[in-house]
Amino acid sequence: MRRNLTANAANPSHVTLRATLIGVVLIIVNALWIYNMEIVRYSPETTTAVLILNAVIWLIALIILNVFLQRFLPRHAFTQGE
Repeated sequence: MRRNLTANAANPSHVTLRATLIGVVLIIVNALWIYNMEIVRYSPETTTAVLILNAVIWLIALIILNVFLQRFLPRHAFTQGE
């Protein structure tokens, strides 16, 4: 286990399991949100307008989260690959 941590620290562009899990969770949340907007709220323009907006909002949220992680929990901050 220690060897993997060292390998990830030496290669910051390596995609980690944590990055994959974050991606899967965000895909599910985005799909549910678009479903809610399309089916429940009957908003037909959601599919075209929200995809890029949703991605930008999540990107900004992850950047803000990473700033706090770097400041308070630097060991858990995202690497460049994540």
